Amino acid sequence: MFSRIVKIYLILFISFFIGYSYVHYFFLKEISSIGLDKFYVSYLIPIVIVSILTFILYRPITEQLPLKTEKIGILFWIIISNSIAIPIGISQEYFTELSYSLIEISTPGEVMLYPNEKFFTIQKYHINRNEFSVFQEQRRGQSKGRNFYVSNYYIVPLYSDTVNNKFNITCGIYYSTAFNDRILSADGVAKEIENFNISSANNILGYNFFGIKFFERLLDKDQMLNFQSAWMFNTSRNQMNNPIVLIPQQEEFSDFLSDKRDVAVISTLVSLIITILFLSYLRVKYDL
Repeated sequence: MFSRIVKIYLILFISFFIGYSYVHYFFLKEISSIGLDKFYVSYLIPIVIVSILTFILYRPITEQLPLKTEKIGILFWIIISNSIAIPIGISQEYFTELSYSLIEISTPGEVMLYPNEKFFTIQKYHINRNEFSVFQEQRRGQSKGRNFYVSNYYIVPLYSDTVNNKFNITCGIYYSTAFNDRILSADGVAKEIENFNISSANNILGYNFFGIKFFERLLDKDQMLNFQSAWMFNTSRNQMNNPIVLIPQQEEFSDFLSDKRDVAVISTLVSLIITILFLSYLRVKYDL
């Protein structure tokens, strides 16, 4: 019984991992054009599909075990399905980045020639850091701890030359902080926000814009809305409502991909280890 459970798990894990990753990798551009949120593609869809497959494949087995009458039965379904879906979801972020090339362009304006590309190195660009504009997002979390979040979204114009005085390509940088407003007075909250605003503005003014290794086109819809709000406050902008926001990266592109790969590999190994240990515990407890 134990070997059968493990065999089904490994077959399901490997086959679904390869199959879903293959579909996602080769149809990424089509999926993006539909406008599906990254959360749905990378996490929600895998967990739904895996939960259905797990139920179909393991239902005949679990009916022969005393699991369904105990809380550990619920834990069985949670661990099996999530240990497959979570590393698959994390891995999709790596495969997504891997599907794009690093495009070398001469000036920021050439980004518009590559609407379906994400990563760029720009040989020549001009920045006036004093022309930044900012939008602040404040939200309350659900946790009991540091449950008040503040994020400042900055845009800094990227010019192709020193003659242009309007721009539609922008460098986007954001800073976030969190604190527990339950233990702070209203004046304390205001002081925390004021200190954060001063700190983040100083970071922008002192940012090493010429140490940037490459730029990443922003595709996240929620963050884009915040950067667009910052864009609307900028008097130097071109009169278009949809700027192209480039996120600066200070590490080499190869290191950027390696970090994503390492996270994917570690999450996969941890999930496999946890599941095998859990199944081994069931084997001892129920003499499988």
